[in-house]
Amino acid sequence: IEYYSDGKVKRTTDFVNNNAEGIMKTYFPAGNLKSEEGFFCDKKEGASVYYYENGKKEREAYYINDEAYGNWRYYDSNGKLIRTELYYGDKRYD
Repeated sequence: IEYYSDGKVKRTTDFVNNNAEGIMKTYFPAGNLKSEEGFFCDKKEGASVYYYENGKKEREAYYINDEAYGNWRYYDSNGKLIRTELYYGDKRYD
């Protein structure tokens, strides 16, 4: 667990053999959730979700071996879907 200087939680994650494993959660200084990211062997793996400070989803992403894959969805601060982007091997396709 990592903390802000005021003692509030900044980040939580599990480690296996000094590598991040499972879901890493990060928090805004106010304490609300900022992101949830999947990790395996210290690399982003699987679904990741990022949030605005108001708690609404900012984007949904997917990673394989630390590279962007699949359809990423972006939302405005009211939660409305505003665009999607397709990734394969960290490359964006329009």
